[in-house]
Amino acid sequence: MSMNGSGVFVVNSAGQPVVASTLITSAAFNAFTADVATALSTAIMKDGQTTVTANIPFAGYRLTGVGAASARTDAATLVNVQDGTGVYVGTVGGTADAITLTPSPAITAYTAGQTFYWIASGANTTAVTVAVSGLTAKAITRNGTTALLAGDIASGSMVQATYDGTRFILAASSAVALSGGTMTGALVQAVGANVASASTINLTTVAGNACHVTGTTTITAVTLATGKFCEVIFDGILTLTHHTTNNNLPSAANITTAAGDRAAYWSDGTTVYCLRYQRASGASLVGGTAGQIVGTATNDNASAGNVGEYLSSSVASGSPVAMTSGVSVNITSLSLTAGDWDVYGVVGAKGAGTTTINYWWGSISNTTGTIDTANDRRVSMCMRNDAFSFTATFTQQIGPARISLAGTTTIYLVTEAGFGTSTCDAYGILHARRRR
Repeated sequence: MSMNGSGVFVVNSAGQPVVASTLITSAAFNAFTADVATALSTAIMKDGQTTVTANIPFAGYRLTGVGAASARTDAATLVNVQDGTGVYVGTVGGTADAITLTPSPAITAYTAGQTFYWIASGANTTAVTVAVSGLTAKAITRNGTTALLAGDIASGSMVQATYDGTRFILAASSAVALSGGTMTGALVQAVGANVASASTINLTTVAGNACHVTGTTTITAVTLATGKFCEVIFDGILTLTHHTTNNNLPSAANITTAAGDRAAYWSDGTTVYCLRYQRASGASLVGGTAGQIVGTATNDNASAGNVGEYLSSSVASGSPVAMTSGVSVNITSLSLTAGDWDVYGVVGAKGAGTTTINYWWGSISNTTGTIDTANDRRVSMCMRNDAFSFTATFTQQIGPARISLAGTTTIYLVTEAGFGTSTCDAYGILHARRRR
């Protein structure tokens, strides 16, 4: 016997141990040298002659000075780990949508768990496949089995993908996190190549989230991948045809574009929506002309606080306000909130058969029972030395006058008359329209 199975050389062949002054027979010597030869044959030779036939325990010790692995069956070193040997692929071919990888060393078959890194040679425009070491191409997906969308892999980005036994799943890209996370820098949207106008335009293949649409051909449908946004700038005049699912426009009506008009498209997988449309002129989308504001299309009222809000208050001639000669009196009033208003009114007077009148005023006033003498806020008549009598009624319009208010204010319709012999009554109506 030579080695005892625990790495210890044991001399126990016949004739051993030898005795002094005793002849060592050839049989004893040959048995001993045979044991030595056997023991040496189990040793690992430093020049690589020996093939190891069993696992070797190192008892916590390490191999030092080991060369970097270059074949799949070589032992890996820390150098290999840090350098990404066999995992980082520097030789990338094919196209942005059909990628080929040539790692070193090459693989001979796909195995679940294989991971590769590479720098993308271009931005993908549709679903992506990858073929490694000349093997059959496999799909690259994200979040499990979801096919990649245009732009999921950015040109020049570091890509990581892991094989799950069926496909490669995109685990990371230095361009954008696939889900969650907080962006700490500016979002820069890539502008893709121009898209020529056609009956159907394809925004899915735009390499980025923005593009120009050229030409003047009517567009009746838009193709867009689920979840993708695309900002579109129109370079010419064309017609966008509204369609419930293929080109759902915000006006639910056709739109005639102008150069510089902009639209934002998004798809939920069932409908392609134009979420926003902005005219280069700044005009409103529905019925708008540059420099004009579109009015309502029905007999409704502007809401309180909105431009166009209308208020009025009136006193009928059948129930007038009694007047005292020479004394200003309120006919009616309106409470106006802060804003810019156009205020106008109609004042009327009626007398008895023998009433004589010397003068008559009407006014829009901020002060109760007070005539405002500003030209655009008053009217007057019968300013003469000799009085006249009247039996009928007469009216005069006041304004419109601009009244700009910083807070809620009461505006009055005021009148005053100098009269005698009999009675004089007043009536009228006060209107206000919010301008802004």
